[in-house]
Amino acid sequence: NISNWCVTNIVSEPSNFSTDSPLIESNKPVWGTCLTAGVIDISDDSGMIINNQDLKYCIGDDATFVITDPTVISGGSTPAFEWSFNDGTSTTSISTTDSLELLDLTMANNGIYTLKIELTNACGDTTEFNAIFNLEVFESAIAIQPDDINRCDLDRDGFIEFDLAAEQNSQILSGFDPTIDVTIFEVLYFNDQTDANENNPGTELSNPYTNGSSFVEETIYARVQNINAPNTCFAITNFLLKVTDIPVPIQPTEYRICDDTASGSNTDGISNFLLSTRDSEILGTLPPTQFNVSYHTLLTDAQTSSSSNPIDKITDYPVTNLQRVYVRVENIDNPECNAISNDATGSPFMSFELIVDPAPVIITLPSDIN
Repeated sequence: NISNWCVTNIVSEPSNFSTDSPLIESNKPVWGTCLTAGVIDISDDSGMIINNQDLKYCIGDDATFVITDPTVISGGSTPAFEWSFNDGTSTTSISTTDSLELLDLTMANNGIYTLKIELTNACGDTTEFNAIFNLEVFESAIAIQPDDINRCDLDRDGFIEFDLAAEQNSQILSGFDPTIDVTIFEVLYFNDQTDANENNPGTELSNPYTNGSSFVEETIYARVQNINAPNTCFAITNFLLKVTDIPVPIQPTEYRICDDTASGSNTDGISNFLLSTRDSEILGTLPPTQFNVSYHTLLTDAQTSSSSNPIDKITDYPVTNLQRVYVRVENIDNPECNAISNDATGSPFMSFELIVDPAPVIITLPSDIN
């Protein structure tokens, strides 16, 4: 067995060596190179060589470090490995395996890590290899999904300026333990998920931000990152940004019905009204899938919400003689975006009346004409 030998003047195995030599694969010499003391490359989980690097991890991460090319040390007897850790105060031997695995990292793992490999050949000669890197652990990022922003555009041009930081930061950062100093985190906003994930320079949204297209829903991506390790400790969430149009309904006409016998008499001034039949008149060109119409007997109810004592518009509503009705038209996606009956002088959208007209009554039958 001469696998511990190296043949320095022949850089590769001669073509006839395998057939002409009694040696087999496991006990051939090393061709062209001899082991010499020095640095050996080590890599992290991603395969990146980390010698003399300052590595950044987040609390809770796992990390594994291995020899980049194990064949470099395959020419001798079983190598002896020693991983050591220096926390800035003392150095401790932490492993004697060929790789180093660190699980559930904390800030106690901050420090300098070294690997020493001793390789002894058949003659008892020892060759030493070394590697070193620095590791620092930072607070992990947390991004809580905030409420969507839905804003009514009062000037109806479809564009609104949003202060995203003022409106969303507190919700997004609300997941941290109270003991964590959240000032070490920043929130960046993007309108593209890839840009948010990669933190691509120049793609962060300005603040305040004006929506890109009128009345078009946007997805905004929020990136929370540790200022000290922005490309390592970060988290992404998202929310919707909506600008909704304020409705401009049509003034309804009076709703008149002749007194009928549905109540048992056609002279009592009582008739039934089906208010849903007035929706299309009020909505005009507004899409009924986007806007809801509700009817109320009190203005304060109409001003409060569509669910505040509304008249059931899909069933018969009995009225005696006359009833004034107030209308609320609201955007289904944003109830705050609404139009309400306003009886002020000059208002283009006012309340309307439900009127029961008396049925004609023949008091005296006329005489026959003969």
